[in-house]
Amino acid sequence: MDTNGIYKTVGATRGFFIQTVAGLSDEQLTTIPEGSSNNILWNIGHICHTNCAIVYGNSGQPLPVPDNYKDLFRGGSSPSDWPETPDVSEVTGLLASLTDQTWADYESGKFENFKGFEIFKGYTIDSLDEAFAFNILHESLHVGLVMALKKRVS
Repeated sequence: MDTNGIYKTVGATRGFFIQTVAGLSDEQLTTIPEGSSNNILWNIGHICHTNCAIVYGNSGQPLPVPDNYKDLFRGGSSPSDWPETPDVSEVTGLLASLTDQTWADYESGKFENFKGFEIFKGYTIDSLDEAFAFNILHESLHVGLVMALKKRVS
């Protein structure tokens, strides 16, 4: 794996996401615009949980996010179903800290037992390289969604 190239791209993607949500109020982060099923905070938590589930979960490692994130932020979930709003600072803080933690864990060998899996019908992720590449794609899609939501709540 070209770790420097992947790390640089993951960092750039995450940095752009962080810049996109910087300065938004809790109200802007938690408002579900009319016609939408999610808010900006959900997109942040979804990225934190999903990226970890793909890399850590498929390596047999515990996820470095709270256990309840699976229910709060899995695909198909919605903040309108939350029993209470997750701590905004915690969710946004994870967005900022997980990249460095993931790379430190990568360098320490935590992901050596990565097992391939089917991400959706007909498409498998067979290696850690492919997992990181998919996470970049997935995160980029959500940055676009956040940019659209940001316009609607600003």
